[in-house]
Amino acid sequence: MIRKAAAALLSLLLVSGEVARAATPIARPEAPRSIPSAPAPLSARMAEPAVFPAAPSIAGVPAALPTPIPATPAAIPNPGRVPETPLESLAGLSADAKPEPGARLRFDGARPESAPALPGESAPPSTPRPSQLARTEKVRFKTAVAAGAAAAIAAPVVLQAAPALMMVYTAAAAAAGAGALWAINAVARRAARRTTGPAKNRPRRAKAAMTGFGLLLGVVLGITPLLFSRDIIETGARLVVPSREVRAVDPDFGREVVAVLSKNSEGRKLLDGLRDRFGVLRPPKFFIARLNNADGFSFPVLNGVFLDPAVITSRGWTVKEFLATPEKRGQLAREADELLFHELFHALQFRKVIQPGQLERFPRQLHRYLTVELEYEANIADRLYVHEKLRADPLAAVYDLSNYSLFLDDLDAYLESRVDDSSATYALFAHTESRYYRQVLADQRARMPALSVEGYSLLARRFRSSDPELARQYLEKARRRALESGLAKTRS
Repeated sequence: MIRKAAAALLSLLLVSGEVARAATPIARPEAPRSIPSAPAPLSARMAEPAVFPAAPSIAGVPAALPTPIPATPAAIPNPGRVPETPLESLAGLSADAKPEPGARLRFDGARPESAPALPGESAPPSTPRPSQLARTEKVRFKTAVAAGAAAAIAAPVVLQAAPALMMVYTAAAAAAGAGALWAINAVARRAARRTTGPAKNRPRRAKAAMTGFGLLLGVVLGITPLLFSRDIIETGARLVVPSREVRAVDPDFGREVVAVLSKNSEGRKLLDGLRDRFGVLRPPKFFIARLNNADGFSFPVLNGVFLDPAVITSRGWTVKEFLATPEKRGQLAREADELLFHELFHALQFRKVIQPGQLERFPRQLHRYLTVELEYEANIADRLYVHEKLRADPLAAVYDLSNYSLFLDDLDAYLESRVDDSSATYALFAHTESRYYRQVLADQRARMPALSVEGYSLLARRFRSSDPELARQYLEKARRRALESGLAKTRS
């Protein structure tokens, strides 16, 4: 019994000693509001080295004593700001925070940076990570490149220097160039990744310089397909459609065409329509390609006029000879001027961003870009070009005089004969309801009586020496049309 009592007493003393030692750091005395310069002497009781008296040893085992409280106020550590409320003491602790084993919890009045913002409190500014900085700079640079490329691609259309559909070609070419540059950049960055450190937050001037460089790069990507369209189109056609045998014609052929058409009043009107907003003449490029079903074709996506090789070989030349000989190119420009006028007139029509009739009866005609009425207008224009040629010289060379005669006889019959629905060229053409085209046809019908009288008179003068009977027939047509239309006299 004595042993059991001694063991229980010893355990009680040991436990009481550990509790006192653990409680001593927390149970700090309240700091005095003001410490006097000369502290008062302590009483004999306060001068004792420990709060608890010494415990007797039992069975030779000394009892654990609690940690003594400092005896002088100068030795008392500054407890810092004491929280006034329980909620304030818990505000600096996050829900997931766990103290390390053996660590002492001490509240210093400040909140950790990782603590969430309280209601009504603005979150402190966070420093972006290197990955976020790199991603932001990439987005800013790519946006600048896209903006520069879009401006360069849209500028020719806004300035009326190219058809709107050409943006399809320039955008595709610019995207291909950008893809090649990005691939090269990705390989270079991967090769240099080991030597480069993490991304850093650049100064404002450096960011502005990178944005400016992105805009410049985008402009270069957007304008390059325009500056080198002849070479790009020829090379691309060889890869995509090699059976067409596309060949670019030297730019001096375009200058020859401009020189020939400028001698005609209708030709000058056409060329004026091909000028941009600054008055600079912007004709399309010329190419040779196998068209199979047509002598010429104006393609707005590439802003080019394509001529079939038969137009060249029918004159006894090869395509290679035509491309290498300036004299042959000049001769073709003079002899095929009606065909070239017709295709250039289509190029003028395609300079309109919205074709007549597309927005009428919306949206049923929105898809009608190539229309029969568009071809009607071009065929009327090229017959007026022939009429002006004959006015200047009744003996001038005319490619197909029978079409001009039919044009004078019956305008509607002539237009229907020019648009063959069975032809592959006009398979995609559809009629459209358009106030513009209705006005064009109405104006031309009103002009036809006087124009036909003059035209028949010009044909009579043309055949007066070579075929007097045919000349007499044309003169009779002129007189009859003058009587039918109520004109006072016949021009002869």
